[in-house]
Formats: sequence, structure tokens, C-alpha cells
Amino acid sequence: MEIQKFLDQILLYTETPSQYIGGECNSVRKDHSSVRTTLCLSFPDTYPIGMSYHGLKLLYEIVNNEEDLLCERAFAPLPDFIEYLKKYDVPLFSMESRKPIKSFHFWGFSIATEINWTNILEMLYMARVPIWASQRTEEDPIIIAGGHGVYNPEPGAPFLDIVAFGDGEEVLVSLLKMDAELRAQKLPRQERILELCRKIPGLYAPNFYEVHYNDDGTIAQIIPQHGLPEQVQAQYVQDINKIRTTKPLVGYHAAVHNRIFLEIMRGCTRGCRFCQAGIIRRPLRLRSVESLVEDAIQIYQNTGYDEIALYSLASSDYPHLEELTNRLLEIFAPKGVGLSLPSLRINEQLKILPKIVASVRKCGLTLAPEVATERMQKVINKPISEQEMLNAVSNAYQQGWDSVKLYFILGLPFQGEEDQNAIVEMLYQVSQARRKAHGYAGNVSASISNFVPKSHTAFQWAPMAKEADLREGQKRIKQAIRSPKIALHFHDIDFSLLEGMIARGNRKMAKVIYSAWQNGAYMDAWNEHFKKSAWDKAFEEHGIKPESTIYREIPLEEKLPWYHLSCGVSSDFLAKEWKKAIHQELTDHCSTGKCNNCGIDVRSCARLNKTEDSKI
Repeated sequence: MEIQKFLDQILLYTETPSQYIGGECNSVRKDHSSVRTTLCLSFPDTYPIGMSYHGLKLLYEIVNNEEDLLCERAFAPLPDFIEYLKKYDVPLFSMESRKPIKSFHFWGFSIATEINWTNILEMLYMARVPIWASQRTEEDPIIIAGGHGVYNPEPGAPFLDIVAFGDGEEVLVSLLKMDAELRAQKLPRQERILELCRKIPGLYAPNFYEVHYNDDGTIAQIIPQHGLPEQVQAQYVQDINKIRTTKPLVGYHAAVHNRIFLEIMRGCTRGCRFCQAGIIRRPLRLRSVESLVEDAIQIYQNTGYDEIALYSLASSDYPHLEELTNRLLEIFAPKGVGLSLPSLRINEQLKILPKIVASVRKCGLTLAPEVATERMQKVINKPISEQEMLNAVSNAYQQGWDSVKLYFILGLPFQGEEDQNAIVEMLYQVSQARRKAHGYAGNVSASISNFVPKSHTAFQWAPMAKEADLREGQKRIKQAIRSPKIALHFHDIDFSLLEGMIARGNRKMAKVIYSAWQNGAYMDAWNEHFKKSAWDKAFEEHGIKPESTIYREIPLEEKLPWYHLSCGVSSDFLAKEWKKAIHQELTDHCSTGKCNNCGIDVRSCARLNKTEDSKI
């Protein structure tokens, strides 16, 4: 059936039909015959989740700004829509031109979490693209993936043709343009993949790397073929002031985050040992105040959003935060546009924030202490002053802020019962901080996640807490909280354990993922769709157990599944940090002190010095 006729026939009977029709404000539609390379870009989750992802909108705009390139989108359809696709024998298609995705030159997946692999398999299947890369032909698009979820791509490597490591803005455009030249030379598909990965740094062709295993199933060696590099180095954009977005997509269907995103800096050098983003996003790079204000004005004119989010891994570390917020308030406060400051760190800068935003609509104050004892702060390398935090929270309440949200982690290495009890005590202290200003306790929301060891972190060798211990920790905190002013939100333990199994896995995990998908696993990040039994059956079928995957401490000398992939930070540095965690030793913040020799070129790293010229 022709795709437009299909939509006309079934849209009124689908859940949230607006997520399939395209044509949103700032969307771009080009004639496929007028460009050299076509890309369908997908976030392997539902439309509202994908449209909240700033990276997808950024890449969409950057690619479409190139006259000879085209970028369209597709998201993971809900189960009811999949049934209609099957019933009417219609392949998965793009939103803009409504062409089958199989007809594009490239299909790119922006993968934020390991839980999305079965979504990718379902999307490939519904688009009639072979799931296994080894079975694809000249008629199939090249499947490329990037994002935080593929910094250990090995569990999904057999499904991918190319993996892009690092910042994608420049690499993606280079790849699409070079492939046009290679197609003009009539090079076959596989030869093009090889040539792209040989010539463009940061590209990894996993199916041209042979993996050899020891008798116990651990990695013995990973050997590149056809002149590919032994180690793939992640790439990064040196000057992020050149990465501008002024016409982001505005969705029909409400996204999780509908707001102006201003990336005020990229990277983080605080060195929290559990945090993957803080390592893989290095070096630290700053946006200028002038460029941020210019972007905010243009995005507001092009979207009409009524909230601005100053985004980074640690927004309060931005050295020109007060100048930037004052400039934005001067322009946007009269328009009723709010400021939101996620990813705040408890530091000196935090003290000024309630005053800065006092004149605009109050949003919740979000802080991430992660732990509540000095000992655990040393373990994770995140020292904070409890008194500074309480003073800042008290000031925020006095300025009229509505609520405070705190983030904590259960199951961290060396975390004990007393550390979990301290989380409860901190929540009560934050709630009581409002009494000074208003005479009654404040509303506090606690989001408590479960520690998952991730690649390229100091804790990549650490064991994950066992299921029974995580459940006991959640139970202990629930029973200790009696105040109606404190709301607890725990991450699902089954999700976290699955995430850990995939995050720690090697290529043998691909058969588990495939079997789980065949068993009905899809939309695993959604409670109403998650099928634990599908995964349990798959793990049992292939003999992969948590005892050998996530519940053991990995020896430093063991080759990790991702040892041939470098994010720029050296393994030697991470190993030293793991040893420091064991001995409860802190590492100084290198952007305000001396270089810690992490492996990143120090000349690429910004300094967090407020006296620097903000226009640079």
C-alpha cells in the first residue's frame, strides 16, 4: 500500500497519531534527487522522548544546512502502529518525505542508553533491513550509530556497520560527503565502509575487527583487518562556538522537554568516578556569552518556547554564569520566559543563583549530591559542603523557589548501610531548611538510581551491587521516610541490572539481545512494555550469567571488551582513579588546579577562571 494512503486509513485509530505525520515547525523537506547523500536519523525510542533529545535536533539542523545533504527522521513506533504496518504490509518510513527508510543511503541511530537495542532491531526489521550487518547487500542503507550508549558498542556490534565515537557534528558531515564521492567512483558498499573508517578518525567498523576469547569467555585479543587502526580514537569539536542551532524542531506532540536548550559548555573535569559523561565528553570547552545570547534570541523567535535551559554537565561551573543569566533576564524576563538551571553543583556559584532568577517564573532547584557521607564523597571523588548546600537551599526557598530535587545513587562501590541512612537524614534536612523562611517544611523530591558500572570510567572494573542488596537498600530508605513533604522515586532494579549486563558485555551479548527481541522484548525502558521473562529466557539460552558479568570485580590486567576504543582519557589514569577510590582519596579538579594527566591534551581544555574574557 502507498504510504500516504496507509496513513489516511489508520491514523485516526492509532495512539497519538501526531508522532507519525511530520511537518512540524522548522522541519525540513528536500527533494531527494537534488542532494548527493540522504540520511534518516533515528532516536530508538518514542517520538516524545526522541524529540526531547537536543543532540538529534542539532544534527538534523547541521546536516540540512548543507545544500548537498538531506536529513529526515524516524522514531520507534508504538506497538499498535507496528501492528498496522504489518497488517497493511508497509515498511517503516521517514517522517518528512514518507519514503521507506531502506531507500536512504544512511540510517543513523543516536543511542543514549543500552536498553534501546531491541528497539533498534525492531526498527530494522520493520524497515526490511537485515538485522545482522553480515547479511546486508548493496540495496541496504549503511547503519551508523553514535551517542553515549555505544561507548561500549560490542553488545550490538554485529547489528551495526559503523560506530562514530565522540562529537558527531563534524564527523557526520564529513562521512556523508565522502560517501558521495565514493559512490561516484562506483565503490561497493563494503569497500566504502572500509574507506570511510580508514580515512575519517573516530569511525569504527566493528565487523572488520576479529574478536578472540579466552577459555573463560573474557577477551583475549581484538584484531583489526584491512588496514584499520588498532585503536579508534574519539573525536571532538575544538571550538563549540561554531556549533550553532537557531531553528530547532518544534514537535506537535508534547515532548518531555520543550524548551530552548543553550549548551553553555561541553565536557567536565570534576572527575566523578562513576560518571561516564564526565569522561567521554572531555576536553572542557566553553561557549561565549555573546554567542549564547544571540542563539537564545534567534531560537525564541523561531520557536516561541517560554523556558530557557542552560545546559551542561555542571552548569554552575560555567565561569560567566552570572553575566549570562543577567543578560538573558534583561531580554527575556519581560516576555515571561523562565530560566532553568539543571546539573547544578554545590559550590560558591550556587549561592548567587536564587537571586539571579528571582524575577522570573520559579522552577524547581535540582542538585545532585549523589551520596550523603564524607567517606563516600571521597570514594566517588565528589566532595561537597553539606552546610553550603543547606544554605543555598534555604536561600532558594526564601526567594520563592517551589521545590528541591536531589539525585542519589544506591549500590556504589563500598557503600554501606550507614551511607544509605545518611541519605534519609539529608532529605529531612533539606526539607526543614524551608522553615526559616516560611515556617513549614519544604517539598523535596529524591530520585534514587542504581549504580551501573560503565565503560571508560574509574568504576568500569567495579562490581555491581547484587539484586537483593539493592532491594534491601530501597526498602530501608522507604521505611525511614515518613514525611509527606518528601517524595521518593526509585529506578527500577530489573532495568538497572539489564542495563549493567549489556553495558558490561562483549559481542556474545548480541545473540542474547537478538533472542530477547525474538521473545518479544521491545520498548524495554517502558514499564508497561518491559518483558523481563523475555530477557531471562535469552540469558539462560546463551549461558550468560550476572555472576560472570556484573557481580564480579574485573582485574586491572584483564582486557575489557572496549579496550580497542579510546575516548581520549587513558586507561592508566582510570586505573589510578579506581585505586584512589579503594583508598578513599580525592583527586583535585584540574580545570581550577594542576593538570591531572588524564590523557587529554591540556591545550584543548578550558580553564574555569572567572577573570577570563567571556568573549573569547
